[in-house]
Amino acid sequence: MGETGVASTGSTFFTGPHQNPSLLAKADKNAGLYISYIPQIIKNIEGEFEINILSFYKLNEKNVLSIDFTCVDGGRIYLSDSLHTIASFQPWEYFINLTYAHRFNNSLSAGSTLKYIYSDLTGNSDQGGEEYSPARTLALDLGIDYEKQVSISDKLLLNYDLGVALENLGPKVSYSNGSDKYFLPAKIAIGLMTGFIMDINEKTSLITSLSYQAEKLLVPTPPEYYTDSLDMDGSQVIKSGKEPPSFVPLSWIQSFYDAPGGFEEEWHEVIHKAGAEICLEYTENFRLALRCGRHWEHPTKSNKKYNTLGAGVYIHGITIDAKWIPGAKGYNNYKNSYGLAAGLQLNL
Repeated sequence: MGETGVASTGSTFFTGPHQNPSLLAKADKNAGLYISYIPQIIKNIEGEFEINILSFYKLNEKNVLSIDFTCVDGGRIYLSDSLHTIASFQPWEYFINLTYAHRFNNSLSAGSTLKYIYSDLTGNSDQGGEEYSPARTLALDLGIDYEKQVSISDKLLLNYDLGVALENLGPKVSYSNGSDKYFLPAKIAIGLMTGFIMDINEKTSLITSLSYQAEKLLVPTPPEYYTDSLDMDGSQVIKSGKEPPSFVPLSWIQSFYDAPGGFEEEWHEVIHKAGAEICLEYTENFRLALRCGRHWEHPTKSNKKYNTLGAGVYIHGITIDAKWIPGAKGYNNYKNSYGLAAGLQLNL
C-alpha cells in the first residue's frame, strides 16, 4: 500500500524482509519465490534500475527462513569540467539478506535479518591522489509485529496490525584508504495498519485497509559551528547541536536529540508514508487489489513529496503487482517511475 510495509496483512507479507523481517512468519504456503524490478528510480539518469529476488521456506508452522538478493544500479554518472566530459562511472550496490522469522502465536511474530552490503559509489576511481574502493560490511535488521482481529458482527471483522523495525544496524564504512568513515543509514520505522473485512457471501469478501508509517534515520545530525571561533586544539567550536560520537550504537540513541534546531528539527527529520488498499477476495485462491499512497518529507530536509498508485492480483499461488509514481507538483524526480513484481507460493 503505497510505500508502507512495516505493518502488513498476511496477503502482502512479501514486504517483510525489506521493511520488517517478522512479517515473513505470516506466509500461508510452505515455500515461495518473489521477483521485483524497478527500471528507473529517478528520471533522467541513464541505465538506473533495481532488482530483487526473494525466496522463503517454512520450516514448520512457527518458523520461516528466507534468502534474498537486491541489486541497485545507480546509472551512468558523468564527471566534467566547464567544457568537456572528463570521466564517467556507474555506481552500484548489492545486498544479500538471510532472514529468520518466528511466530509466537496468532498475533505476535518477530524476525531478524543478517545483511551483507557491497557498495561501490566511486567506480574505483583515483581522485586528488586518494584511491577509492567499494565498501563492504555486515548489518542487522530487527522487527516485531502484532496483529489482531475483532469481530464486529457475523459478517464484519476489524483488523489492525502494528509493526516496528530497526534497519541497517552496523559499523561505519569507508570508500577510501583515508580515515573518513561514514555511518550506515540506520533507521527506525513504526507502522500501523487498520481496516475491515466484510463478507459479501460465503466465498467472497471485501477488504479495505488504511496504513500510516513514520520513519527516522538513526544517523547523527551535523552540528552548527561558529564561523569565527576555534578551540585550543584548533577545532571548530559547536554553536548548537552535538558532536557525532565515535561509538556507533551511541549514535543511534543520540540521533533523537542532537539536531541543532532542537525538538522541532528532530520532528522535521521524520519521514511520513500513508497508504490505502481495497481488495476483493474470492475464496483463498483469488484476490484483486487497488492501492494508493503518499510520501512526504519536510521542506527543510529532502522535501520529497509524491503519490503512488498500484494494483495487484493473486491467483492460485501466483502474485503479480505493479506500482506507478505519477509525480507531484514541486517534486518530479520520481515522476513516471514504475515497478513490476511477480511471485509464486506453493505447498511442497
